[in-house]
Amino acid sequence: MVKGKVPIKVGAVSTSRKSTTTAVKSGTTTPVAAANQGPSKPSMRDVPSCSGCGCYITDEVKALQCDKCQSKEGWRCAECLNLPSTVYDTLVSESGPPLRWFCEECDDSWKKPGVQDIVNMMSRFFEKLQHIEGKLSEVGALGRRLEEVDEKLNLTSDAVSSKIEDLRSKVEGMTVTLQKTVTAHDKADESQLISKISMQEERAHKRLEEKVDDVMKAIGSQQLDAAKLLEGAMKTQNEEAHEEEEEKRKRKVNVIVHGLKEPGAINSEDRVIEDRDATEELLHIISCDTVSVRQVTRLGAQPTADSAAKPRPLRITFESEGSRDEVLRKAKNLRSKDGDWKRVFLHQDLTPRQREVRKKLVQELQERRSKGEADLVIVNGRITKRRV
Repeated sequence: MVKGKVPIKVGAVSTSRKSTTTAVKSGTTTPVAAANQGPSKPSMRDVPSCSGCGCYITDEVKALQCDKCQSKEGWRCAECLNLPSTVYDTLVSESGPPLRWFCEECDDSWKKPGVQDIVNMMSRFFEKLQHIEGKLSEVGALGRRLEEVDEKLNLTSDAVSSKIEDLRSKVEGMTVTLQKTVTAHDKADESQLISKISMQEERAHKRLEEKVDDVMKAIGSQQLDAAKLLEGAMKTQNEEAHEEEEEKRKRKVNVIVHGLKEPGAINSEDRVIEDRDATEELLHIISCDTVSVRQVTRLGAQPTADSAAKPRPLRITFESEGSRDEVLRKAKNLRSKDGDWKRVFLHQDLTPRQREVRKKLVQELQERRSKGEADLVIVNGRITKRRV
């Protein structure tokens, strides 16, 4: 809303000194008149004020109201907007340009992430989810190994119990035998027989205790070995996970190019120059001329002069991850090009573990295609239907 008592379509270009809002057009209701026009008029507390300097927006004040929220707090006077009177009058006229003006809060709401940012964020989320699933699989394998160790310990415990029971039966049998001997030999010295029995019982108990100690030591050793095994496995897993994350960080600005002609120069510096020229031409073909390249590197040993092998892959390192994503997104333009460009394809620089996962996905993709499934593609580590 702007100065005037009848709703008028108005507009302004925001050049506020206090915010960097978007140039917009305002079309709202009329400001409230001054409070001293009679008892039927609203009081000054009903008159909106400028969100910049705080002055009341009366009929005499040139001001704009936010075209989005149209709230009482969404006013800004022409002086705070640094808006000359001539420009203001032109903008609020019926023939003025169709612009809109937003207050700072509404303008900030326009700065939310775009669709591509959300897609990139979801892509990273799926990569993390895939990594977590891999870890859960490894933890499950460790759990199964611990179950095997626990099962062995249970079998050992059962064996110990069985041996103890056998020894106890033997001791009882020896005692009964000695008692029968005492009964059968009335003239034998009873005290000597009892002493022999006691000595044999002590020896039997001692042997039993030694056996139990040996078994418990064996069980303790197995438990210690199992704990060390688990600790070592977890440590190795953590180290591998850290190394994997570090490899992903190093490769996140790289793209691997296949099918790009091998340079013909003999000198290594001239070969690098040829690869850079070929890279610039490739980026031009896919409409990525503004993308900055940090480095280009051929992967693998240089082919011999008489070698008929296919060109080595070329790794392109960009200045940012966003540049890499833009190049990968536009690489599909190569399909429609003529000549050798049809044989050139690009993909992101994968770690050895990622390549192994992708290899399995490719095998599964080929099997499913052989069974009649169509329009299948690999996206974010999963096989899905191609979008039409």
